Amino acid sequence: MTDKQSASEIEFIRAIVEKTSQRIDCQAFHFVHWGLIVMLWYPLANYVMEMKEVAIDTRLAWYIGIGVGSAILGITLSAVRGARAAGRLVGENTFIGKQVVIVTSGCIGAGMILSAVAPSAGWIHGRDVPILWGLIYANLAFMMGVIYNREFVIAGLCIFAGSIVAMFMHDIQGYILGPVMGLGMIIPGRRAEARVRGVMLAAGKATAEVRA
Repeated sequence: MTDKQSASEIEFIRAIVEKTSQRIDCQAFHFVHWGLIVMLWYPLANYVMEMKEVAIDTRLAWYIGIGVGSAILGITLSAVRGARAAGRLVGENTFIGKQVVIVTSGCIGAGMILSAVAPSAGWIHGRDVPILWGLIYANLAFMMGVIYNREFVIAGLCIFAGSIVAMFMHDIQGYILGPVMGLGMIIPGRRAEARVRGVMLAAGKATAEVRA
């Protein structure tokens, strides 16, 4: 085999790998709408707890109501949008897609357990649960960056840094975590969705040309 043939085959393999890596649908709209929810949820919850003129019982009721309502909204959006998007990318790299599901489910599942256990065990104060979720989001984003796209790595590092800052500023942690976690999910999530739409559009054009 000549050097020219070797180079040609290597380029062919590289092209196949690159094309395959582009056909990954991590359904990043989940990250986008959860990012939006958190960006509004945490600052609003922080504001409610600062309303000293309102009785503490009332503030706690509002705080819990905002949290439960936000969680229900996010879960509902994920269920509905996830069902609609199933199989939307023809020829999808299902191996990476499954890795994304495992990583996301693992992080969120662990977060839900820790949210219940950690305050009960006295490991953290109940007010610091948002910081716990900041660390979980940071871990999720970083792992997404490892298996999918490095943009999520940068987002994960930013969320982690924001969570550290929030540890020293408990009184305004919601104002810190909301924007950091929100944008940390929204920006790479929207870019991932744009890539999927681009692949879908290209595939649609190719199909139309073949039929023509």
